[in-house]
Amino acid sequence: MSNRVPITEYHQFSPEVVDTVGEMYERIDRYDSYSDLLKSTGAHTTKTLLPGKYYPTETQIADIRPNDHDSEEALVVHLPMANPLDENMRYHLASLAIAHQDKRVIATANPSGPRRKFDALSRPRRTQLANGDFRVASEGLAYFLDSEGITRTYEYGYSYGVDKALGSVALDATEVQKVLLLEPASLTERSIGKLGIAFMSTDKAMEGYVEASGLPTYEAARKNAIGPAAYAIGLGRLTN
Repeated sequence: MSNRVPITEYHQFSPEVVDTVGEMYERIDRYDSYSDLLKSTGAHTTKTLLPGKYYPTETQIADIRPNDHDSEEALVVHLPMANPLDENMRYHLASLAIAHQDKRVIATANPSGPRRKFDALSRPRRTQLANGDFRVASEGLAYFLDSEGITRTYEYGYSYGVDKALGSVALDATEVQKVLLLEPASLTERSIGKLGIAFMSTDKAMEGYVEASGLPTYEAARKNAIGPAAYAIGLGRLTN
């Protein structure tokens, strides 16, 4: 028996939004496993860009390309703090790719747990970041977009990803078509301890949302993603 909860129980969305989400849900629900979903959209692989002349840090990128898309345009997704490109985040990217089948979807990993140090910043860049200059957090991404000939972007950020999205926009590397920002984390000043507590409480609520989706593939992707211990280590990285 499905535990799916209609989105209208969370908010009175317009009929157009309800229909769009319903169609997206049906497409995702057709897959027997989350690995099939990732493979069908191209979200199962990532590429690593090594630091050098153009990339200031080792950068891991997910780059989902539909068969028919504008090669100069992309939807750029900025992930929450300490979130790597694990199964959970790539499931989100695959879902966005299904919802926007004419858009290339691109995201970079954030510094996270063991063996996931991608985009960790040097001390001078961390100082810039601490002073509110989030452009340094998106430099590797900007170089990648330029190397791929992408000139127009739609920027989406959630939580810490809001600050990264704004930093990306401030770099002025592309013509930004639209920006979507959800629940910025930096509106309230928090210590590392309070930040960890806030994130853990959010994760607990998220489990209820995952169950309410009624998608076994989503639950499986979450179970195979990094756990709380690895996430806590990620929060302790100096870049974060």
